[in-house]
Amino acid sequence: MISQKEIIREALNKPNPGPFGPFSDNPDDVSTAWYMVAEVELEEIIKEEKAEFEEIKNQKKLDKNEKKDLEIIKKNIQIYKKKLSDLRRTVKNYYGLTERLKHDKKTLKQVENDWNVFNSSLFADWNRTQRMKLDSSLVNDEDKLAAIREETQMEKIRQGRIARRFNYLLNK
Repeated sequence: MISQKEIIREALNKPNPGPFGPFSDNPDDVSTAWYMVAEVELEEIIKEEKAEFEEIKNQKKLDKNEKKDLEIIKKNIQIYKKKLSDLRRTVKNYYGLTERLKHDKKTLKQVENDWNVFNSSLFADWNRTQRMKLDSSLVNDEDKLAAIREETQMEKIRQGRIARRFNYLLNK
């Protein structure tokens, strides 16, 4: 039996994943399950970075630039591992909260709304990345790039607030 992650991985590797990625058949899942896409993508990035690290590291003699590249890749791996860890913690906290709050309908509804916003925010990140892949002018134009950076920062803040709120409620 194929796991949900394998289905997502396969859908993301298509040349054109569609506007809703692996959830093109059921776009409603975007607001509840997009975290799985983010998790798979982070795992893939970490795997690729590690492979690149090993490829450079296994060369006979490294020059200064290659040594710097290794340091950069090592830092990138740490950053992506932290993002993956934070994402998994938020998911775990969400499921813990839904179990704990099943009798507190009002708070549970707020947690579910936050969960939908969190997943929608992850989806917005993915859409922004897809848009940049398709339109190189977004990367080359300083004004457009600044706007994208601002959007990205706003999504990070939104995701961080929700993650902190889940953590707070769980430790309450």
